[in-house]
Amino acid sequence: MNNLDLSAAITSATRRKGNVMISFGIIGLSAIYLQKLGLTSSNGSNIGIDAFILLGALLWLFLNGRAVIQPARALLLVALLFSVAFALVGEAFAGAAIGSLPAVFIFLLIYTTLIFQVDVSRKLALRCFNIFQRGMLAIAVVIIAQQAMQFSIGNRYWPNLDSILPSGLLIHGYAYLRPYSWNSPFLTPNGVFFLEPSIASEYLAIAFTAELIWFRKTWRLAILAGGLVAGMAGTGLAVIALVSPVLLFKLDRKLLKLASCIGLPLLVVAGLNGAFSHLLDRSTELSSSNSSGYARLVIPFDETWSLIANPSFLLVGDGPGTSPKGDNQVQWPANKLIYEYGLVTAVIFHIFLLWSVLGSPASRTMALVVLIPHLFFGGGIVAHSSVMTLVLFGSLIRIVPSRSDKVADAALWEWPESNASLEEAAVR
Repeated sequence: MNNLDLSAAITSATRRKGNVMISFGIIGLSAIYLQKLGLTSSNGSNIGIDAFILLGALLWLFLNGRAVIQPARALLLVALLFSVAFALVGEAFAGAAIGSLPAVFIFLLIYTTLIFQVDVSRKLALRCFNIFQRGMLAIAVVIIAQQAMQFSIGNRYWPNLDSILPSGLLIHGYAYLRPYSWNSPFLTPNGVFFLEPSIASEYLAIAFTAELIWFRKTWRLAILAGGLVAGMAGTGLAVIALVSPVLLFKLDRKLLKLASCIGLPLLVVAGLNGAFSHLLDRSTELSSSNSSGYARLVIPFDETWSLIANPSFLLVGDGPGTSPKGDNQVQWPANKLIYEYGLVTAVIFHIFLLWSVLGSPASRTMALVVLIPHLFFGGGIVAHSSVMTLVLFGSLIRIVPSRSDKVADAALWEWPESNASLEEAAVR
């Protein structure tokens, strides 16, 4: 290879890496800062503009030869498509109303994004994930500032996108402004740009876990943890608690010392001063039928098993968009799909989802962090804010180790004292 050929190859490789980083950055930052923007149809249904940004960025990677369609996922998606079509035909033959065809289109379109995959080096993967981290560091600061403002000059001075932007450009149906409790004068921080506080908390949990696994910068962990606690929402803390047994094995000696010598005493002092009283109050929600936790976990669990036991929902359901909705109706993907399309479709969907997200992610721990809320916390099966994290930290990035990555792997076993050096180390 002559010098010209070598130069052309380097330029091409650099451009391909740039395409991946730009696309990942567009998806990640729009998921954080644009998730409240959307379009509303004549029947009142919403679709976020992030869904179009996500699909457009993935198609750009595919058309530029950087992303591929993963065959196994594509076959499972085709199986899901046929299952949905069979359910719709069955409903038509039974004389039932087919339901909302736009709901079917949105459902299948947004999950098509899970079939794309990009092979990258660990170094490039870290650079991509670091874009998301920087975006969430700013959100953590915003949430901390919201609490500081609330307890000083008042939450009426919070930036409110519902008041700033036209209603027709916003996604509706979420608790954007949510009081601590009934008639409480204090609001749960929403990070300004998020649909509701629980989603902001979930995203902070994603960033905190990513920091522990990949970057391990103490100052960034402190800011993200501060945002999680200041956010006063239980979603992120619940996710971290569920994956904590795995996370403990990913802490190096320095972080373990900091957690033992500084973190635990601070938590004790904060607890004695009532800092966690709101979260402790929420910990009893599963036993209260009027609580958010009961509606998000207990009711969907009971409804899912009731539908599974009903033979009339085996092959067909009552039609897309017909599942019960209301203030106290929280849907899991399981009970929503069984009710609308039947048990067979729900099973195929879950196989497709689990294979796409857990099959070859950059980190299965991270994949679990984004998957658990999607399956069990009732964020909405076609909510773009949820599906985008499945793509970013589950289905899209597959790490193909290079020679330099193997050297970095060896360095990881030596637990370097400098956290900064871990940014160039391998993704575990």
